[in-house]
Amino acid sequence: MKTIRLLQTPHARFNSIISHPFGLVILFICFIGFGAYQAKAQNTQTFNSSDSFQVPANISKITVEAWGGGGAGGGSTNAGGTFTARGGAGGGGGAYASTTIDVTPGSTISIVVAGQASGVSGGTGNDGGHSTVTGFEAEIFAAGGKGGAGNTSGGDPAGGAGGSVIDSEGTTVIAGQNGGDGDTGASIESGAGGDAANGGGVGGAAVGGSFISADGNPGDVPGGGGSGSRTSGNNGNRTGGLGAAGRVVVSWINCPAIAASGTWNDATCFETNDGSITITASGGTGPYMYSIDNGQNFDASNVFNNLPPGEYRIRVKDLSTGCLSPEIP
Repeated sequence: MKTIRLLQTPHARFNSIISHPFGLVILFICFIGFGAYQAKAQNTQTFNSSDSFQVPANISKITVEAWGGGGAGGGSTNAGGTFTARGGAGGGGGAYASTTIDVTPGSTISIVVAGQASGVSGGTGNDGGHSTVTGFEAEIFAAGGKGGAGNTSGGDPAGGAGGSVIDSEGTTVIAGQNGGDGDTGASIESGAGGDAANGGGVGGAAVGGSFISADGNPGDVPGGGGSGSRTSGNNGNRTGGLGAAGRVVVSWINCPAIAASGTWNDATCFETNDGSITITASGGTGPYMYSIDNGQNFDASNVFNNLPPGEYRIRVKDLSTGCLSPEIP
């Protein structure tokens, strides 16, 4: 004769332990009423410098957007003639990349954000750094822009290339804008910094004007390239503008209410592995993955066969949102 015990646990979650002599012992949980997660708006956390991020409990999927750092502008040296000026080239803007990655609920991950790139007095600016998530570089990686060339001998030094698609990783990848070329002559401007991709920071403005000698202008965060400097006559070396730091934005969706229920067929005896469990899930978006070991392993099939007698804790994962039903203690 079957014995069925129904228990109510704290927080009004409804759990049923169905125990059968010489059969399966099944624990299943139904998130229909109290204790279910309520649907909420998307959450975001913005990182303007490197830091750690704690993945919320029951979240297994996050979306990451990243901007690489901007390249610094090129510096400039004495032009020689009274009516001659040298302008350094602008640094390239940072690339943009975005994707969704699978993470472990409750884990801590390291966010890497490109820092500022500095200019060099009279020389080529430093390259912008990359922005990524440690351990996920093959999935999300936003390259920085290249530094603008310094103007040390006249001519038109080349602007730094924007962070490239080929050097970046993501489901969506957009290259940063190239920095403007430098120039030599009377009444010239230095090269402007390149804009970061996808609405990122604007590049630093070019430096111009008669008899003006000045350092380059910095790019805006995230990822704007610095502009080149300008030296008029023999007014000394100048430094290109700072390339702006990058940025990383992490977003996730709070779990909606997920309902899960199970049906089962008992094993015929202790030494026979012929029990089975069928899980039904609803309330999320789907498709779902199913677990009978409290979320240690998931399967695309909702039917589990060839089970020995024992206790099985059911969990469900919604693949569209990465949401998990809570772990059963």
